[in-house]
Amino acid sequence: MSSTSAQSHKHLQSTRLKQKSIYWSVEVLNDDETPFAFVIALLMTLFAFSEQTAQVITYRIHTSGSARIGKFTKTEALEKRAKLIQLARSAGHPLRATVVKEGNHAES
Repeated sequence: MSSTSAQSHKHLQSTRLKQKSIYWSVEVLNDDETPFAFVIALLMTLFAFSEQTAQVITYRIHTSGSARIGKFTKTEALEKRAKLIQLARSAGHPLRATVVKEGNHAES
């Protein structure tokens, strides 16, 4: 392999590693109106958490103001957020969420 070819290959590998280390989380935000039981059920349904794990996350949301959930592609995270908000609104709750970029943020 030529020197230029080897450098290109290393750059490509480095770019792939950076891309793989970037992921997106859904950050669920606390509010004073959405019941704990609803948030727990939502986390179990939407993110497939056990009841115990959903309770721990719900408590974290309540005490810390938010909790980041999952490692998703951007599209998956946006879909999860949209579904979460749809379910909350359908039940009459103001629960909110954002999508947050995580991992290696270095741009090349």
